[in-house]
Amino acid sequence: MNILYSSDDNYAEFTGISMLSLFENNKDAKEIHVYLLESGISEENKEKLLKITQLYERKIHMIQMLDAEEMAGTSLFISNHVSLSSFSRLFAARLLPDTIDKILYLDSDIIIQGSLKQFWESDMKKFMVSGVHSVYSQNTNRAIMLKNRDAYVNAGVLLINLKRWRDWQVEKKFIDFARVFNGKVPVEDQGILNGVLCKHIKLAHPKYNYTPAYHENDYKNLKKLWNREVYVEEIVAEAKENPVVLHYASEDKPWQTGYNGPYKNEFLHYKDISPWAAAELRAKILTRPPSPPKKSLKARVRCILPQILLVGLQVVMHQYRYYLHVRKLKKNAKAKGISWKSWMFRESIDE
Repeated sequence: MNILYSSDDNYAEFTGISMLSLFENNKDAKEIHVYLLESGISEENKEKLLKITQLYERKIHMIQMLDAEEMAGTSLFISNHVSLSSFSRLFAARLLPDTIDKILYLDSDIIIQGSLKQFWESDMKKFMVSGVHSVYSQNTNRAIMLKNRDAYVNAGVLLINLKRWRDWQVEKKFIDFARVFNGKVPVEDQGILNGVLCKHIKLAHPKYNYTPAYHENDYKNLKKLWNREVYVEEIVAEAKENPVVLHYASEDKPWQTGYNGPYKNEFLHYKDISPWAAAELRAKILTRPPSPPKKSLKARVRCILPQILLVGLQVVMHQYRYYLHVRKLKKNAKAKGISWKSWMFRESIDE
């Protein structure tokens, strides 16, 4: 089993705790090779990571991460709780040895509490990537030129067909996609990955990327958020009852003081048996002040227009904004010499 993590020194502790949970719950795996794309991890933390792999008789390969913006050829926008290092997964085909045909990428804010064998052995011959469908994707879909029924996965857990990425030069399409958006792609690297590969994604069982959104919403609400039935109710119930991969995919993390989200004890359990057991919990840092509440267009004109006219106006404005958005992207693509359709990679490649 080949595993990919990406981390700087700030996240090295949590990468190590995640890695420990992986080893602890996959002892039956014949081999586990961890490939760590690292940027500035201290020697002390590197020694701790090595200690964990030696304890479980596994292998770790540390690879110096290249600058993501240099590789992309453009500046890249990142939000509060996203590190620039997360973009490195888009360049996995370049950074990893050519001998690796398949790899499982895991975010650092993850705890594994079950076997990954079945997921790892998924048939990926006709797919570029496998992942769990995101809950909150409707607004992003339109912004990155996806249709409502296109797959849109959370990029925190990805089974990647590296051979197919290399054969079809997917990295170039990722770069072109980012350049068309001038680096300001909605939801950062996750938006790029889904925007390019939406037609070549295999949906995985939600138990392999169980996020707070799945935990907090019942099935009825999930269907509303998806705006369709992505998974049948029985599959979601299985994930809720027995999640294999816990993904703390929000700004609130279990290593922060005052964290009251789900599965805090699961994280603390693996922290307590890790080399970072004595490390104190961290204070939550607000890197960006909260924006003052804005009065919506609907609230401002409700007293003037009848409801039916208001709804009609909103539809027209929504379509007009989308028209301007597409026109801007086409203009950017033309200015950069990028074919309008080539960067979207929506054609079928079944062999």
